Amino acid sequence: MTTTTTPVEELSAPPQPTGQAPQATVVTVSGAPDSVEGWRQLAREHRTAFRAAQPWPHLAIDGLFDADRIGQALTEAQDAASRGLKHTRNTTFVKEESSTLPGPVSQQLVDTLDGEGYAAFLEELTGTTGLHADTTHYNAGLHVTPQGGRQGIHLDFRVHPETHEHHRVVTLLYLSPNWTAADGGLLELWHPSMKRQPTEVMPQAGRLVLFEAHGGTPHGLPNPVTRPAGRVALATHHYNDEPSARPKGLWAIGGRPRRPQDPWRYLLPDTKEAFLAVGARAPKPLQRLLFDRFGGKTSTPAATAPEAPKA
Repeated sequence: MTTTTTPVEELSAPPQPTGQAPQATVVTVSGAPDSVEGWRQLAREHRTAFRAAQPWPHLAIDGLFDADRIGQALTEAQDAASRGLKHTRNTTFVKEESSTLPGPVSQQLVDTLDGEGYAAFLEELTGTTGLHADTTHYNAGLHVTPQGGRQGIHLDFRVHPETHEHHRVVTLLYLSPNWTAADGGLLELWHPSMKRQPTEVMPQAGRLVLFEAHGGTPHGLPNPVTRPAGRVALATHHYNDEPSARPKGLWAIGGRPRRPQDPWRYLLPDTKEAFLAVGARAPKPLQRLLFDRFGGKTSTPAATAPEAPKA
């Protein structure tokens, strides 16, 4: 089943990426830790790099998962895409997604990122306590940016529309191999002023990138993907009971971050985002009313993913 969440509007056509912008610092590890303390130690080793990263704290990691498993997960994702995913097409996003993982290997990878050890890693790295994964994978799971697809620079949602917990950390695990700047779709991390050159993250297969979700972390992939097979990633979100830093100015009422080359209308609040922005600061009863009306529900594709093998 295919759904379109918003009417199609004309998309801006930003220049193609050159790969000449500052590149994110990437740390390389040899496999995922096998204990909670191992994850904490990994965070302590790279906490300085995370906090020093520009334009705001983030971390890119290679080597957590072996190439064979990443390749198998990509095959599962491509098979799921052929069966149909949820489509979104509007002025900010052209993407396909499913909150259901596409197969057993993808499920195992995400289970690691949803686990106690990785949550401990994020807490040690960011200094944010009480983190836990959303195993329903609202706005997470499988993300496919098809050829011609893009994601305008944006701020992530701040409150889960069903649990009403606060969204704190984003994790992306890329699956598409041998990515180059010519393929488009590089992740851009922008300073809140939107005036400095962004930092780019090359979405190489097996690379994990994580950052905090709050009002000062504008990001996206504004340059369209040119690769025919699209750009494929797995995504998870972590939450807690404490609100993160609020957006400022027009961003606080649903306005979108605007790059110098973007149309001025990007500054105007999107109606849905404006209601959700208000809801994020509203009392719980009003919050539930606004999210039930404008937040939507976790998406589920028509096709059912194969069951994960039992241990």
